[in-house]
Amino acid sequence: MKRNSTVATSDLLTIGLTDPADVGQILRRMHREQPKALLVWIDSSEQDVRAELIAELRRRRPRLPLIALTREHDARVEQVARIAGAAFYFPMTCAADQRLLDQTLASLGIEPPIPREHSGLPPPAIRGSPRLVRNE
Repeated sequence: MKRNSTVATSDLLTIGLTDPADVGQILRRMHREQPKALLVWIDSSEQDVRAELIAELRRRRPRLPLIALTREHDARVEQVARIAGAAFYFPMTCAADQRLLDQTLASLGIEPPIPREHSGLPPPAIRGSPRLVRNE
């Protein structure tokens, strides 16, 4: 999942670590796109700014699920995010964390986004075998 910029699908709006914490701009996007949930990346260096953002978004849109994501688990960041109003907190440290996030999104009626490295197509049903070329 992309961490560096604001990304939106029809159901999900993601606020990356490098995105400005501009509440007005985010609220306008939320009004325009009507996401079912909001993902906010947070880390220890920006935890206070991101906590204020989460708190203000929670105040303005109390029914919208807010999900805080981090690159690694930090108990203090989790506490700050939850106090601010994040409904969920996920440290994204391994594939199991991604599966847990996907399950949570599915429980909210949101189809998880397809990773960029995945084409979205199913794998081929039959694989051809390489042809032998004889040098005579």
